[in-house]
Amino acid sequence: MKIAILGCGNPLVADDGLGVEAARRLASRGVPPGVELIEAGTPGLGLLEMIAGADKAVIIDAVISGAAPGTIHRFTGDRLPKREFIPFSLHGFNLVDALEFGRKVQPGSLPREIVIIGVEAGDTAFGAGLSPAVEQALPRVIDSVMAEIVSEAAGDAAGFADKPGCGKSG
Repeated sequence: MKIAILGCGNPLVADDGLGVEAARRLASRGVPPGVELIEAGTPGLGLLEMIAGADKAVIIDAVISGAAPGTIHRFTGDRLPKREFIPFSLHGFNLVDALEFGRKVQPGSLPREIVIIGVEAGDTAFGAGLSPAVEQALPRVIDSVMAEIVSEAAGDAAGFADKPGCGKSG
């Protein structure tokens, strides 16, 4: 069982850096064997290579949906957010674009389960550091990611091969 956890975003664009910061905090906390932790930055189509071969991918990124800053969303690979929710990209392909492209071009290489933990950005101006609302959300984000790891391990132990996606929740 291989789980890939990717922290996406640009730490030089305020709240967009939350995925990278979450990955750093997870690294300092420690993750179980079989979990690959990646500071993905703004990967564009490189995302597909980063998650290839994993059974499950958990991707942490900033979103803009109109909810209050710091709101945590959960999306699954079969119920991706609107493209506009994840507008950040330095390479023309944002997270949703890359996953959609991968489905069409490399469907067999994608993980069987993809979960996106999206945190509503409040500040998207140039500058390092997270806004207070997003900083306060980070412990819950870390707990959400750890719950994804634990649920995968529990599902494997119980003999369940697949679990249905949950879509978006706040």
